[in-house]
Amino acid sequence: MTSTRDLIRAVEAGLERKFRLPHQASTVGMNLFLLSLDANAGTASTVSFLKDRYWKSITTSGLEDLPATQLLYAMRLADSSGPLLYEELHKLFSLCDETHALRTLGFQADPTLHERFELAVRSRFHRQSAEARLVAEDKAAAWNADLWWYAELLAVPE
Repeated sequence: MTSTRDLIRAVEAGLERKFRLPHQASTVGMNLFLLSLDANAGTASTVSFLKDRYWKSITTSGLEDLPATQLLYAMRLADSSGPLLYEELHKLFSLCDETHALRTLGFQADPTLHERFELAVRSRFHRQSAEARLVAEDKAAAWNADLWWYAELLAVPE
């Protein structure tokens, strides 16, 4: 896992300029989420300060619909025809992780959209369970192993 200092630097660097694309804001959000998981009590005030800056930057950039944007992107990828390559499945897992991080940071998305997202992702993982399991094994970490997109695949016997 990335060090606390590196996460702080990454978030601060990401907040130095206006977000132009959703993936930029989502990446900073993911790093901020990972930073918030740090058990070091000395980082609590820093995390709070960075969260405030992040929310302001999201608003300034007009990306208040970031969770919906990321959910829709994940759904397009999950619903695409044909099998996904390893890299595409990896991206799908990353999008799942990012949407979880955004929800944890306080973002909201339409519950119906979130249900459609879950259905699309579960369907893709069912269609490509062996490949998805490989990605889950590669990407699983202490903080995400209990999230359904990892837990369901890792619980399946080979």
